[in-house]
Parts: sequence; C-alpha cells; structure tokens
Amino acid sequence: MHFVNTGPRFPYTYYVGVMTALRAQDQPVRLWLVERPRGPYFDLLCGVAFEDEQLEIVEFEEEVPDFPALAGKTDHEKRVAVFDWAMWKIIAEHGGVVMGLDSLTLGDIEGLLPADKEMMVARDDAAVPDSYAGHGAIVRVGSNLAWEIHEQGEAALWGPAEEFVWGSAGIVPFLEVVRENMERVEVAEYGLLGGCNHDGKPFYVYQEEAALIRPDARTIPLYATAAALRFANISPAYVASGKSLYARLVQRVLTKEEWDPPIGSGLMRAVRHFRFHLLGLAHVPTVADLSTCAYTQKVIKLARMLKSLGHEVIFYGVEGSRVECDEFVEVLSEAKRREVYGSYDWWRGFFKHSGSDDAYQAFNQNAIDEIWERGRPGDFLLCPMGNYNKAVADGVREIGLTVVESGIGYEGVFAQFKIFESYAWMHHVYGLRGQRDGSWYDCVIPNYFDPLDFPYCEEPAEYALYMGRLIRRKGVEVAVQVTRELGMPLVVAGQGELENEAEGLALDEPHVVFLGAVSPRVRAEVMSRARVAFAPTYYVEPFGGVAVEAQMCGTPVVTSDWGAFTETVLHGVTGYRCKTFEQFCWAVEHINEIDRGACREWAVENYSMDRVRWMYQEYFEQLDDLRGAGWYERRPRRQELDWLRREVPIRGLPGSDGNG
Repeated sequence: MHFVNTGPRFPYTYYVGVMTALRAQDQPVRLWLVERPRGPYFDLLCGVAFEDEQLEIVEFEEEVPDFPALAGKTDHEKRVAVFDWAMWKIIAEHGGVVMGLDSLTLGDIEGLLPADKEMMVARDDAAVPDSYAGHGAIVRVGSNLAWEIHEQGEAALWGPAEEFVWGSAGIVPFLEVVRENMERVEVAEYGLLGGCNHDGKPFYVYQEEAALIRPDARTIPLYATAAALRFANISPAYVASGKSLYARLVQRVLTKEEWDPPIGSGLMRAVRHFRFHLLGLAHVPTVADLSTCAYTQKVIKLARMLKSLGHEVIFYGVEGSRVECDEFVEVLSEAKRREVYGSYDWWRGFFKHSGSDDAYQAFNQNAIDEIWERGRPGDFLLCPMGNYNKAVADGVREIGLTVVESGIGYEGVFAQFKIFESYAWMHHVYGLRGQRDGSWYDCVIPNYFDPLDFPYCEEPAEYALYMGRLIRRKGVEVAVQVTRELGMPLVVAGQGELENEAEGLALDEPHVVFLGAVSPRVRAEVMSRARVAFAPTYYVEPFGGVAVEAQMCGTPVVTSDWGAFTETVLHGVTGYRCKTFEQFCWAVEHINEIDRGACREWAVENYSMDRVRWMYQEYFEQLDDLRGAGWYERRPRRQELDWLRREVPIRGLPGSDGNG
C-alpha cells in the first residue's frame, strides 16, 4: 500500500489516512515523500509504535526537474502538478489504486482486475458519456496505460507555461489515455474503490448512503466519497461526528487517542488541563436548536471545544439546557423563566431580557451559591454575557477564580481578562472607554463553527439570501433594493417582520420570500443553496456570524466595508465589501467569479471549532502562566507561534486558475 506526499505540510487528513490504512490492513504501507514534510502530524506518525503493522517511509529518489510549465505558478499549483507526475510514476512501477490527494494504492490487487485488463476505472457521472473518475482507478503493476499517463503528463510539464493548466499532468492525460484504450479498461459504475465482497468482486462507493465497509474488505476508501473534502473538513471533530462512511471507519479501527491526538495549530505538546465554570443565559434554555441566538450557540460550542481538549466544564444554566459538560447545575427553573418573560414566539419576535430583570437576578444569585460550593482557587469563570454576568464574578471574587469574558461582541465589558470577537470590535470598545494603550491580556479569538452544520454546495440555485434580524441597522432593505434592481429572487430568514413601521421597513415585495426564523436544518439548506448572501450591516459589526456561516457553505457574501467584515471577508476572493448601491449591484452581478471552494476553505481553515479551540487553549495557558513568572514566563518546549496565523486559500487569489 502506497501513500504519496508532496509539499512541506503533512496535515491531519494524511496522518489519519495512513494510520487508518495501517490499522485496517495486514500488509506493509509505504509513505513516499517527494519533499520531506514538517509538522506535528508527521512527527507523530514517525513516533507511533506499531506492533505487527509495518510503515516504511521512502524518500522519492528521482529529483524533481525544474519544469518550464510551472514557471510563474503558485506554490500550491506546483505541488499539485509534481504530485500528479510522481504519483503516476509510482503507480506505473508498483501498481495500485489511485485515491486522489494521498494516492492510496495497494500492491495486492492483481485478483481484482480481469486478466485482459490493465486498469479499472469508475464512471464519474452516469449522465455524461465517457466521464471517468481518477479516484478509485485500479492499475496493474507495470501497466503501459499508467506509463502513457505519466509520460503525457511529463511532456506537458516540459511544455510552455502558458499552455499548462490545472490537471495537465494528471486528470487530463488520464482521461485521454482511458478514452483511447477502452478495450484495456474495465469500467465500474461507482467511484472510489471501497472494498471486496465475499465473492471476490470489488464494490465501489460514490454516494455515502449506497456504501458499506465490509469487515473483510481488502481495500479501504481514504475519504469514503470523492466529494468528502468538499462537504466537510476532515478533522477530529469530523471523525467524532460519525456522520460519514469515512468517519465511522476511522472510529472502528483507531482509538480516540490515535484519531484525536493532542495537537493544534502545528504544535504537538501536552495540553495543560483546567477547570471551567461556564455561565449560560437566563432568558432562554441553552440548546442547539435555538440557532437564532448567537450567544446560545457560542456557549454550546465553547463547552464542546473545552471538553474536546480534556478540560473539566461545569455549566450553570436554565432548566432544559443541553450542553456538553461534566456537570450541569440548574440555576433557574423553566417556571421562573416563563414567569418573568411569559410565553412568546421567539422565532418571530425578538428575545426579551434585561440584565437587571428578575430572571437574571435569580440566575446570578443561584449561580453564586452553586459556584461557592464547587469553586477552587485557580479555576476559570467564563462570562459570555458581559455586564449581565458581573454580579456573579463579584459574588465569587474571594474564591480566587480567574474571570474571563469569553467572547465579547457587546460594549459593557468589566473583566480584567477579555476575549474579543474581532479586532474591529476590540478597537471600538477601546475607543468608547477612552483606552489609548493595549493590554497584554486582551486578545481576539473569532467566533467558531462546526463545518458539519454547514454543508458545501457547488451548484447553487439562483436566489440571493438575507439571514438575520429584520431591523433597519442590519441593512435588510439594501438586500431587497439590490435584488429588485437585478430581478433576482431574495430569500429572507430571521426574527422580525417584513412590514415594521417602528423600524421603517416595508419589504413585502413580489421577489421576496420570507421564511421567518429557521431551524438549523433549514438554515443549512437555504444557506448552502444560495447564489450569494447579503450582510450589509450599517453599524460596526462585532463579528457577523452569518457571513462566515455562508462562506463555510461555499456561498460568497456581499457585505458593508467596516467592522468585522474587514477581517472575515476576503474582498474579491470570498465575496465583496461594498459602500454604494452601484458597488452592491456590481458585486452580485459578478458573484459567479468567486470560487465557492475558496469560500469554504477560508471559513473552515480559520473559523472551525477544530481550529479555534487551540486559540482558546493558548490564551488560557497565557493566563495560567501568571501563576508563575507571569509575562516573563518562558516555554522552552515551544515549537511554533501559530495561534494567530490565518490560512488564506490559494484558489481564488489573483494569479491562480481558480481550481486550487
């Protein structure tokens, strides 16, 4: 079994793919290195103590030529081309199964190919004649077809740069050779080789619902479907969900310590573990279905991130809350909550609450009493609601807790240690407070999302989307006016009404479809299928999570040009930031020029829970250092300083071909 790796990075997908292959198969595995990678996952793989399994790491001996076709190409484009060139050479010499990025191949495949065939390929799209997928192609050792593919790709690499496009060294020659030699090729109806049935015939998986992994499978899918990377970020959180074929396979053959090692932001280290007291909200139960409340979603996901790192979490909330934690302490009954706020439809109206109302006063006093029963010096108290939580912080001060405002998107701050949602908002609050100097222990950690909640859609519908509260300062009328001008349907989803005299809104127009506030399932569907999403907020947006959620679905966004949007939207790459009606119209008219894959990549790489949890870990360890030498504390074992690094997608950037 062979894996091929090019480039300096060895990401989680490669690590868990090799590990799964080693644990699931009883044959040796070779990892071919065209360039020796660096990073914790490669180091971890090299340090794993295997019993009967064999891992051989092989340096690719042939020096990579300075191909003229790659002149002026991006580093990513060069690595993809070199990968194609090296992969087909290895496949031709050793035989195997072509499995995309990692080139998962198997040496023992002779029995799967008919005697008169050199290659077995998968039909990519039954509706498209002569459409075949390179993913899952089985190649016989010494195949002349494989050599032809390699030689044609190499010839393209030696050609002029202006004629070389993405795929010229891989999928282009693959399709040409296959189509010209069908008498030597066996065609299967599904992509990605998945395993072998009891009768010895191979079966393939393309759609997850049509696939199974048999216990006796002789081959395994690396990503389980050809589209897996488009629909989800392969990460420990993705595996933990168990929602995909591949995730279930990994869980079956690896231990949790193997598929979720203590690694983050490029750093492999022992994680310091802490004890957290996390406050919920008094005016609503903290439940995942309440997707219209950003504070609720942040609390739920913050608890999940902390638990995924092995921390102890004690959650204090309203009866009926559902939060991943070590202990749920009910500090307000549902009866009391309803007594204060009554029964109202929060799916259409706005939430009712005040930090001084009877519900919050009861919530805070009960939380103080319960924390006194459980709190220890050195524990962290996480306050997600600013001044609403100040009474609790004051009431337990003598315990010696470290009080942190865990996600500031509001103006009423009080704690010494503050985590802001964006630099724009941190600077805004500094200005309000007349604060002209920074603080070493104020930091910016963005909001965080689960990619599994936001499915990627490559072929959207023709409507635009506005999702958010229906208030004038959110700019909903800009979305209505622009789509009216362009004759484009607009779907509006959120709390409020289209006709609201108090807000000065009169938006009930023929091209507008109003859904009201929607569930997480409906949100995912309408957001992923939208052609473009609007976020034209008038005020300085602290974060504007809808813009990131949309990008995570692959949907480009059109926003105003201030606040957090200047940090979350890459102008011309994942959307457009606009200032005038003309600019908004132009942006929507040209939205198809935005690479939806780049939107997804940007959002997942920088705003997924798997990424952001390590930012929180670094910050809490900084605060923990205050118990020692404080600001002067050294960490001799530190290998990097990546917690603030941002990953920018190559595709979609000026000079790229848009394909990655």
